[in-house]
Amino acid sequence: MVVGGGLVAVPGPGPGWLIILLGLVMIAGESLSFARFADRAEIKLRRLARRVAAVWAASPASAKVLMILALTFCATASGYGIYYLIFGSQNSY
Repeated sequence: MVVGGGLVAVPGPGPGWLIILLGLVMIAGESLSFARFADRAEIKLRRLARRVAAVWAASPASAKVLMILALTFCATASGYGIYYLIFGSQNSY
């Protein structure tokens, strides 16, 4: 239920992701198999984060600017897409 509340809170301002993480921690505290899965996922995510940090550190400034612009564009397009899916076209003919 906490994770579901966090999913509802993600699009709005506030701690939506924090609520989701809290719910997942509560689930991991109750389920050994989920806790093991979360541990394996954490190891893989840390490995990925190290690779991303190494690429970022080795990239020239122009590549960093292009990466930031691409991520900004993707986030904006995703936000618009979600907005359009939720509210759709308001034209009523």
